[in-house]
Amino acid sequence: LGAVVDLMDQHKLLHIRTYSQTFTNNPNEKFLLMILCSQAKLENDNKSVNVRRGLKTKIEMGYRPNMSPLGYLHDKYAEKGARRIFIDPKRGPIVKEMFHKVAYECWTGRDLKKWMDEEKRFTTRKGKKITLSMIYRMIENPFYMGKYEFPKASGKWYEGKHEPLITEDLFTRARDTMKANPHPTPHGSKEFGYTKIFKCGSCGSGISAYEKIKRLKDGGIRR
Repeated sequence: LGAVVDLMDQHKLLHIRTYSQTFTNNPNEKFLLMILCSQAKLENDNKSVNVRRGLKTKIEMGYRPNMSPLGYLHDKYAEKGARRIFIDPKRGPIVKEMFHKVAYECWTGRDLKKWMDEEKRFTTRKGKKITLSMIYRMIENPFYMGKYEFPKASGKWYEGKHEPLITEDLFTRARDTMKANPHPTPHGSKEFGYTKIFKCGSCGSGISAYEKIKRLKDGGIRR
């Protein structure tokens, strides 16, 4: 606001026109403009404080802000700010089974993705296939055991009002198993000559290679 007034004093800004009023380089009008702008700033700051206060109250009540992870749904018809979160009858059992397969059968993220894509036909809320990175995030999300941290990495934990999908023991076991699982080398990979010697002359990175296989119409294979 001070910069705007300075522009008017320097005659670089002739006037300010709003929907209902025009302010020119007049002392009284500039004074009124500053009062109106200060009042608007005060109202905006008060709204910000009220939003933060309401958000804090909501969190302490057990309702985490933002969208719940896959496996849960929100009650669209409840009062805003206290919408009940319940287990998705379609995706919830699959997510629970996913944790069991990691914890007790030592499945990897790629195993889960193949199983969820091909056998369970699991999709996101937008109807898309789940990504591998999303699977890893789900395994590490404590929301499924009934707790959440907000803000993230703040060390402030809260008990959620939602029904836990899994137990804390199962969550810990699955998370630790997933971290301990080695990332297997893809089937059919091989060592290529000179790849560990040749480097890019521009960035200095190593040269990569892969084997391309083409299946012919007569049933043969060309590498």
